[in-house]
Amino acid sequence: MSTAINNLLLKFILSLFVCFATFAKPTVTITSPITGTKYVGGQTFTLTGFGLDKNGNELPASAFEWYDLFYHNEHVHDGPAFEKDKKTVTFTISQTNEVDATVFYKFRLIVKDIDDQTDTAEVEIYPHKSLVTVTSNVAGIQYQQITSIHSTPYEKEGVENMLWSLFAPQEQNIDGVKYVFNGWGEKECGTGILLAVPQNDTLISLNYIKQSDIYLLKKDTIISRVENSIRTCIYSITTTSLLNKCSTKIEDSLLLSCSDSLLLNTNQDIAYSSNDLNLYPNPVLDILSIISSNKIIKQIKIYDLTGVDLITNNVGNYLLGEEYKFNVSLLPKGVYKIAIIYSDSSLIFKTIIIH
Repeated sequence: MSTAINNLLLKFILSLFVCFATFAKPTVTITSPITGTKYVGGQTFTLTGFGLDKNGNELPASAFEWYDLFYHNEHVHDGPAFEKDKKTVTFTISQTNEVDATVFYKFRLIVKDIDDQTDTAEVEIYPHKSLVTVTSNVAGIQYQQITSIHSTPYEKEGVENMLWSLFAPQEQNIDGVKYVFNGWGEKECGTGILLAVPQNDTLISLNYIKQSDIYLLKKDTIISRVENSIRTCIYSITTTSLLNKCSTKIEDSLLLSCSDSLLLNTNQDIAYSSNDLNLYPNPVLDILSIISSNKIIKQIKIYDLTGVDLITNNVGNYLLGEEYKFNVSLLPKGVYKIAIIYSDSSLIFKTIIIH
């Protein structure tokens, strides 16, 4: 009786061993990175795994297959495929993948033995985050991030070093007042910028200025000699004010009207003259004489009609009423704008003709 029981018990143990051997599977571990590791945009990770078969032997690289999953809010996106049959692979965090901060990555490693038994290991990495606040000197000014429109002030949490594309319209109307773009912060004059989310909470200022504070519309009279006649032309000249640090271009003049009158003395010089400033001769061949009667001239600039700065002369505080000779002989024939900048930082624009 005892022998029979022992035989039955031995058969049962053997059957358990066979069953265990049949269903035993390999084991796998991701050794790097570990769950909870923090990342920033553009960072590269080396993913390393280790696997054993059911007998405790190390699995070859051909048994390994890596996956990455990108979690955004309630959504999951498959990442790019890794190279197969590798125990170690690399992965670089995209800098343009997502502008939100409610994201993380999951790396999955699956191993398969010769019996097609598998095991899976996973780790999760999370972003370093910073708060970006966009403000404006004009309440309600709007800007665009990707396809989203935001009104300032607006704050948004982002993944550090992730690239954000921000765009501000050139002109905006707030409560019936037209405002003109005047730069991002202190340096960026382009309406569109590419911002890498900083490592610390950051404040970005979006600057606008009233259009009425920028543009000065006036009429200017240019007198020139055309054969044996004096031609008087009246222009509507739009110039930009120095108040706008991002808009220094001088706009083209709009010709309103011209009239000719007979010139009796063909050797007569034609000049621009006002109560406080004399420019002569105009048209000019080589030397333009400039006399200011009530303000000290500090600097003189000449621009072409597209607003390109061609010549800058620092006058050095010429005395009132003293003639300053400005050599323009190196410039091609044409119409130019001349800016007279006074010692009190005020300025006046005039038009000259070089022939």
